[in-house]
Formats: sequence, C-alpha cells, structure tokens
Amino acid sequence: MPDIQLRFHRDTLVLSSDLSHAPAESNAAPQLATQLEDVLLLDSESIEQRFRLEKSAGAACLCVPCKGLSSRYLSVQAAREDHAQRLAQQLFALIAQLSPTHVVAEITPLEIPFDASSAASLREQRDAYAFIARALKNIPLDMVLLSRFPSFELAKCALVGIKKVLDVPCAVSISAHKYAGSPGNSALIQSLCDLELSVFGWHVPYNDDKLISLFQETKRACNVPLLCELSLASCNNLNGNRTSSLAILSDMLVKQVEQVYALGVQFFRVTESPRAALTAALTASIQGLDVRTTNSNDTGKSE
Repeated sequence: MPDIQLRFHRDTLVLSSDLSHAPAESNAAPQLATQLEDVLLLDSESIEQRFRLEKSAGAACLCVPCKGLSSRYLSVQAAREDHAQRLAQQLFALIAQLSPTHVVAEITPLEIPFDASSAASLREQRDAYAFIARALKNIPLDMVLLSRFPSFELAKCALVGIKKVLDVPCAVSISAHKYAGSPGNSALIQSLCDLELSVFGWHVPYNDDKLISLFQETKRACNVPLLCELSLASCNNLNGNRTSSLAILSDMLVKQVEQVYALGVQFFRVTESPRAALTAALTASIQGLDVRTTNSNDTGKSE
C-alpha cells in the first residue's frame, strides 16, 4: 500500500504547483508538458530547481508532469514504450534526489479530439492514457493525479486507461467552469467513484464565489478524500510592487483555503502559480491540521 493511503481522511496535505508557469529565469519548465525529451536533454536543472523550491515551500506531494510521456509528444522515431519508460525513469530520478514525502504523477488532458458518443474515440482516449501508464509501470508512485479535466466523460476514459495498467491510488480534478450550479453533479461524481477513484476534486479559479457550494455538494455526493485545486491563471501579471501583490494574493488564498478546509477538504494545490511563495502560503495555512469531518447539512462550519 502506498504510504499516502495511510493518510487518507487524516492529514491535510499540500501538492506542489504545476510547472506551466515557471519563474521568469527558467526557460525549460513551460515546455515540459509537451517537450519532455528536449527539456530533459537541454535543461533538466531547471526542473530540479523548481521542484526544490516547491519542496522548500512545504509541498508534501511533488506532482511530476507526465503528459509529455504520451506517444503524441515523443519524436516519431522514438514513440515506443521502452523509450517512454526510459524518459520516465530519467524524470523521476531527478525528483528522487529531493527525497520527497510523496511522489505523484500528474497527467493533464491530451490534445486528442474527443467525441463522447463515439466508441472509437473512447477507445483511443483510453489507449492513449494507458500508454503513459505503461511508461510509469516501474516507477514508485504514491498516486496518479488526473488534473484539470474539462469533462467527467474524458476523465472516465483516462481513469480506465490508467487503472488497466497501474495499481495505485488515482485522483481526478474536474474544471468547475461548466459544472458550477449544475443539478446533475452528484451522479457524475458518483460515477467516477464507482471506478475505484481514490480522491475527487475541483479545479476552480481562486476567487470563484461558487467554490463553497461546489464542495458542499461534493461532500454530500461521495465519501472519498477531497482535493481543491485553486487556479491563479487570472493573476499571473502581478502589478505594482511584487512583494505587496504576493502578500495580498497569499492572504486571499489563505481565507479561501480556511473555508474549504472547514468542509473536510484534505488535499490543496495552487495551479498556474507564478511563484513557489504561494505554495508556502498554502502550506502555512493548513500545516499540522487534521481533516475536518462535516455532516450532510454542512453550511461551511465543522461539527
């Protein structure tokens, strides 16, 4: 059993931010999602440095981007499973040097056209995610995170593909944009949990006023640990004094985290983050806290 399973429903944990918005001094990280081969060859030090910063900021779970292991993004001559496995070993060897508490393989949606009504499209999606899973088969993982999926249907395909190959806990976060306020969310969440999902979460803009109601509904719909991914995409251009702007943003994050923590959310993460300092703010707000238990009529306060 991966160590992280022993902490389900017990300890609040922070996941490292994604590498889609690296510090300005790094040229490598923005391409990591789709140009993994080139980045590992030319600038692996930038990857290690960003993860070192995230670990120093207090992230207990280092989320390693694995989308680039897809055959879709490998060079045509090298799109073989053994090559993908070698890339995975090289990538995770960098992370192992940092001695992380937990290692999470993060997979974001692939740029493959998707038609939920087509059996061929469903099969293509499942096979594409299974290819990545096979590349990860010999990597010691605590969890796989399917992050920021635009629909439950696509997330199901990815989850089935991963589960065909890997016997590790799987987490899914769904982009909340089209689901906030939808009356059918409970059934959709339960349909994912029926596929042996370990953790369910929402990817939500950090200032979204529907954040609390989403997690209230989710808490009633399922019994798995919950994940809150707060997107900072709308605030990457920090205006004025950088230190002051970061401080204000950190304060806003802490307030939102306190609200969803009261609903029993266990895992927290910021995405599209311009600075590791925001992961540090997240960590400071929940460090040492146990997961809160809430009842089905929760209004945002713990029992």
